[in-house]
Amino acid sequence: MDSLPILFSGVELSSTTSTTENQTNRRSASAFNAPPRFLNPTADLIVTSSDNVEFKTWKAILIEGSFFFKGMLEDSMLNECTIGWGKVERVRWDETAKIINHLLILMYPIPKPAINSLDEIFDVIRAAEKWQIPVAIDWLKATLLCKKFVDVDRNAFKIYAFACEMDFTDIRDEVAKKASEIDPFGIPVRSHTRHMTALDLLRLVKLRSAPYATFDSHFTLSPNPDATATMSTGLPDSSSIPSEFRDTNGDLAVHSADGVEFSVFRLFLACSSPKLRDRILKLSETSSAHNQGTRPALSLPLPASIILTLLYYIYPLPRSPTKTGTSRLEHLILCMRAAIEWDIQVAVSAFREELMSPLHLQTRPLKIYGFANSMGFEEEKKIARTRAILFDPMENRNRNDFTEMTGYDLIQLREFRTTLVKRLMAALRKLSFPSSPSSCVHFEHYSHDDASHKATLDSVFVQAMCQAIIPNSLVTTPDLYEMLVGGTCLECRKNTARFRSSEEIIEQVNKVLKEHLVLYC
Repeated sequence: MDSLPILFSGVELSSTTSTTENQTNRRSASAFNAPPRFLNPTADLIVTSSDNVEFKTWKAILIEGSFFFKGMLEDSMLNECTIGWGKVERVRWDETAKIINHLLILMYPIPKPAINSLDEIFDVIRAAEKWQIPVAIDWLKATLLCKKFVDVDRNAFKIYAFACEMDFTDIRDEVAKKASEIDPFGIPVRSHTRHMTALDLLRLVKLRSAPYATFDSHFTLSPNPDATATMSTGLPDSSSIPSEFRDTNGDLAVHSADGVEFSVFRLFLACSSPKLRDRILKLSETSSAHNQGTRPALSLPLPASIILTLLYYIYPLPRSPTKTGTSRLEHLILCMRAAIEWDIQVAVSAFREELMSPLHLQTRPLKIYGFANSMGFEEEKKIARTRAILFDPMENRNRNDFTEMTGYDLIQLREFRTTLVKRLMAALRKLSFPSSPSSCVHFEHYSHDDASHKATLDSVFVQAMCQAIIPNSLVTTPDLYEMLVGGTCLECRKNTARFRSSEEIIEQVNKVLKEHLVLYC
């Protein structure tokens, strides 16, 4: 007798009395036929692929080879059916027959045929990771390092990107040197950078420029803010929690993941978030049915410091970045992720405003750019990018500024900066400074013998003009007057008196920028 399919953790389990009459039609519809070793009539498990190919295999092999199937086949009750060759169980495996065939071969104690396609290896590894088949992962990882793959065309870069995607640090480190021989900014490999972090990309860049330096040596040795980002002014305990959140009259206890209890009023939480409201309603029903008079307890998988910050935004209380902990960018980011996950929109909107504060934008624009990009915050991303491109991201020595972005994001930012600098240099040539009656043009008049002087001066001017682009509300414009005349030749310096103030220089710079510079930021 037929029965309805049973869904178990993404795998469809079904018990069908007989599929003999449909077998031929299903197989003919697929381009793949199971090999004879997987058509054993005495097998005790039939696996059906997503393209309707059947594999007759042994439960014991799947149980030993896959942690996923071990839990499913040992702990769940499978429906059984009886067909011509005996009593078997049936599982529908949500992978193509070709992938299942590779996985079964790697689990069976039989010789392993070579897989000659790199992309096919990637697909099988992803499936092995999904279904928790360590023997397949180990064998295929070793295959990736074969010279026939690593030494061909751009394969080393593809393997590096894949290792980054899968968090295979051993494979990543093994092929990094070879992968760095390929320009990571090149168009042919651009698509692969979407699967790696900005730090992964930066590793290749540094290997090209300084092959014998350690990767860590390119960053300043400072405490990792992410390691302490779950703390605000210190980990809250029962004595450090503000009185508003340990009210003895509170009708809801909120327990943090690190064992701190808050006593609050459920009305505030229920009104702030539909997700919290649903959780509270279920808790209220349970406590009414079983423990009348007992205050319900809501456990949240968040550290106390984040819950404390969220409560400041849920309750109608005065707050400041110092009090809430959001003066630290890492803590603000963690709180925003939590607010988004729990749909606490009153906190999300406030956090987005704080993210754009001068406090954060002036000091950590790169971090904000990456985070805004990852969250789909387009307006915030544009603002942060405008600030971040003023400085070469490849020279940033704060490792934590790169943790929120992909390699592709970093490449895009670098290209925006390259465009900016090219346009600034073009505009710079249009910028003449009045000096002597001989109409000396500032950028063409050098009495310096040092050939590097002009390059240094150009760099100073570009940075000055970059700063002039940014509104004063975002960052204080430096004294362009001092920057423009401070390192020039003596003859030019004698004639700078015709500029009475830095405002006059800024006015001329802005005029040139308006006439000759168009930024697509």
